[in-house]
Amino acid sequence: MHKNRQTTNILTVVFILLFVSIAPGRTFEKEIAAWTKDINEQIGKDGKKSIAVIDFLDLDGNICQFGRFIAEEFSVELAGQEKNITVVDRMHLSTIMREHKLQMSDFVKQDAVIRLGRLAGADTLVTGTITPFGDSVRVAVKILDSETARVIGGITGNIAKTGAVEEMLNRKITSTGSSQANTTTQNSLRKTTETPLKKVKFGDFRMDIVQCRGSGTITIDLIITNTAKDDQYLEMGNNDCCLYDNFGNTYSKAAICLSNSCERSRNIQKLLISGVPTRASYQFPDVSKDATVIKRLDTRYKSSGEWSTVTFRDIPIAR
Repeated sequence: MHKNRQTTNILTVVFILLFVSIAPGRTFEKEIAAWTKDINEQIGKDGKKSIAVIDFLDLDGNICQFGRFIAEEFSVELAGQEKNITVVDRMHLSTIMREHKLQMSDFVKQDAVIRLGRLAGADTLVTGTITPFGDSVRVAVKILDSETARVIGGITGNIAKTGAVEEMLNRKITSTGSSQANTTTQNSLRKTTETPLKKVKFGDFRMDIVQCRGSGTITIDLIITNTAKDDQYLEMGNNDCCLYDNFGNTYSKAAICLSNSCERSRNIQKLLISGVPTRASYQFPDVSKDATVIKRLDTRYKSSGEWSTVTFRDIPIAR
């Protein structure tokens, strides 16, 4: 009887430890989903139709990797939740900030908020602050009307400060417009003139993978160029894309971005101007953190009325 009780106690302790270790990740996803739903409701009351999410800062106005990660998560979740609101692609946002020499520190000024909203075609900006506090991180979100710079809504909440979160909090990023969307996004267009990681020709379109990065959530950045003499429409498929890692695991749920549009459950169609490089990306959540190579990436595109599968192989994953 004593041995059975001891065994039961041990199993109980093990269960509690396992629950504690996995709960933060699950709670984090639920928090993001709940917050974005709240944001959508607040924006909807004001009749807003387009959103741009900019990096979250600490109280000193600095950018860290976690602030950027939170902004990316909000952007993707917003794109997937609300069908009547357009979410501006953060890579596109990065380019705008770089070209117009806007920095994160500028957004305490009313005219900078209005200017970015006008340039990005967004009537709403979402930003906020992150503050480590004990075993959690306090997240304060502000919703700004980009026509007036007026705060029209906001939410606050806490995220468990796991080891991974703390590591991202400690990774500071230079506060410049060129680093707005991703740590190395400013290199993406430069890489179109260098050797891409992988390249594929699909009809009149050239597709170059210029970056593949992440741990757990993998983001694949592409540059798509219409090589025809005339402008052409290209539709990017969502439901049929699939990633295979170097352990044989398969992942099929992805958020996609093409030009300045992002979607989680719908396709995106854009007019690609002849000779103009256009940004695109895939973001796959819940990928094994041990994965180091994408052995195969199947993507779906429609041009001239026909769907085709475009496949990339052996893409290295950068951390």
